[in-house]
Amino acid sequence: MAAKESRSASIIEYNEGKLWFHKKSNIVTIGVTLAALEETGEVEALDLPGEGDDFDKDDIICEIDGVEGALKVYSPAAGFVSAIN
Repeated sequence: MAAKESRSASIIEYNEGKLWFHKKSNIVTIGVTLAALEETGEVEALDLPGEGDDFDKDDIICEIDGVEGALKVYSPAAGFVSAIN
C-alpha cells in the first residue's frame, strides 16, 4: 500500500486515499478520509480495536460497514492501540 503526502506535510494518505496517518514522535494517529466515509454512506456498524491491542503493519485494525459499502482500516505501522477517539 503506497503512501502519499496530502494537503499537510505532516498528514500522509494511504490505501488509495481512503485512510490517513500522522506520526508525532513515537505516536501514530490513524483516520479515515471524508471521501472514504462518503463512499461507505451512513455507518451501520463499526468494529474498533481495544486499547492495548497490538498489531503488525498492514493488519486490519478496524472495519466500517455502511449502507453503501464497507471499509477495512489497515495499520500503516506495527504498534499497539494506546487510545481510541
